[in-house]
Amino acid sequence: MFSAFRSWLHSLTSKETKQPENASSGQLMSPDGDPIIHVHEDDWGMRNIFPLTVQKEVAKDLDASIQSGEKNRAPAGIGWTAVHMIEEPSTSYVETGLRIAELAKLLVKFMPRVKHFYATTLGAIGSSDRYPFGAYEEEAWCFGFNAQCYLKIDTEGEYVKAIWFDISTADPNKIDALRGSMEAINALIPSFIGDYFMGAEVPIADSHLLDCYFSERNAQMAAVDKFLAEQAEKRSRS
Repeated sequence: MFSAFRSWLHSLTSKETKQPENASSGQLMSPDGDPIIHVHEDDWGMRNIFPLTVQKEVAKDLDASIQSGEKNRAPAGIGWTAVHMIEEPSTSYVETGLRIAELAKLLVKFMPRVKHFYATTLGAIGSSDRYPFGAYEEEAWCFGFNAQCYLKIDTEGEYVKAIWFDISTADPNKIDALRGSMEAINALIPSFIGDYFMGAEVPIADSHLLDCYFSERNAQMAAVDKFLAEQAEKRSRS
């Protein structure tokens, strides 16, 4: 039996670098008036959906990432002295024969397609200048609402290669839409979540574990928000 939840890779003092939800919920637009989802580059491929056939491989790599995080944690407790490189599974969605057009037809029922998808450093988010080392996709296969709730498809020819996502919102409607998208993927190809931020691997078909995953994510966000509020209050008093 696979373990569903493992220790967090991030302590509360290493807050994931996010914009406030209202910073990208419809306000970030392209010159042609289309919405943009602009994320931090460190979020790329951290919360993934994989074919169920590679769950053992991913579980092994998740264990290795957690061990690396503990071993290489900086002495001050913030950051790391070395970075674990995520090992790509031996099988991707390409080998399953999943076509982009087939999956997109399903996902658009849950979340709108957002063609403009950017990933850069925090300082470049929202800037009209192009960050030289950023990723700027103008015909992306991304479905979502903003940088706090989206599902991204990486492609190889006409096929889906990889699927990854982020969920950093407490909005129940957006959470339900993302979950519906995951379940639609699982209906086509049995799949599971491999979340390197949370150290979790969760079969999407297991509704109980999926409930636990989203509950744990909400609890994590609430804990981080509480920590940040406490830190802000301390700064205001100093």
